[in-house]
Amino acid sequence: MRNRITPKVAMLLTLLLVFAFTSAPALATSTVVTFRSADNTYEVELYVGGGSKENDGIAGAMIRWPGYAHGDLPFTGVKYHMDKEHTRAGAKFAYPGDPKLPPSFTLEIQGRSRRLTVGKRVIPGNASWIVGPYAYP
Repeated sequence: MRNRITPKVAMLLTLLLVFAFTSAPALATSTVVTFRSADNTYEVELYVGGGSKENDGIAGAMIRWPGYAHGDLPFTGVKYHMDKEHTRAGAKFAYPGDPKLPPSFTLEIQGRSRRLTVGKRVIPGNASWIVGPYAYP
């Protein structure tokens, strides 16, 4: 039986490699945590590796939402967290007033359990983890 995730994983790995090669060495990423809504309209990717201790090593995030360009979230205004066992991760984004950015949201991922909350709306979806070779021990 053909695995339907294979093209998505291949695209994610390609994106990871592009990000790793175009970033400064200190920002090299080794783990990617991705949330996708059930209808594939919302996506949040957390890149781990090289981030500050306050953000548990998360270097940044990319979003893909209806009405907004696919791109990075600004580092200011976002709080990240991840445990060293790579079983929990999340982000809390405070809308800075820029119409090019999405509204405030909270993302909580624990294993494959997930919750993206925008205002009072909870968006169902799936979570996937690609843990790289340089992940926390």
